[in-house]
Amino acid sequence: MDQGQLGLSREFLIKGLSEKHTKAYHQYQIDIATLFGADQTRVEREMREALDFEIKLANISLPSEMRRNISLLYNPTTVEGLQKDYPSIPWLEYINNILPKDIQVRNDELIIVAVPSYLRALEGILSNTPKR
Repeated sequence: MDQGQLGLSREFLIKGLSEKHTKAYHQYQIDIATLFGADQTRVEREMREALDFEIKLANISLPSEMRRNISLLYNPTTVEGLQKDYPSIPWLEYINNILPKDIQVRNDELIIVAVPSYLRALEGILSNTPKR
């Protein structure tokens, strides 16, 4: 398990809309949604919400220079341990749903968690973010 991939470099996103790359990325999101026929006012609001969410994810992500330490990224646990440590996500169900139907894991399956602090912070973000 690892932190999610961002649509733009973490280094740009953490600076917010004051950073020119982040501002261009946000405008690109708006332009694409508008091209697909979305209402301009709604797109601007919803793309800002999406960008704000992505900025929150960038802020809890481990910087690339810290990811060079392989031993820091090796945090073994079981699926059951994952569920105990990060209870807001039904991990066994989630993992089994993303795997092919002929590959299923059990609670005692070993999982490597790359960035435990990301999962802890992600729980807080998800609990304060509307599901939509």
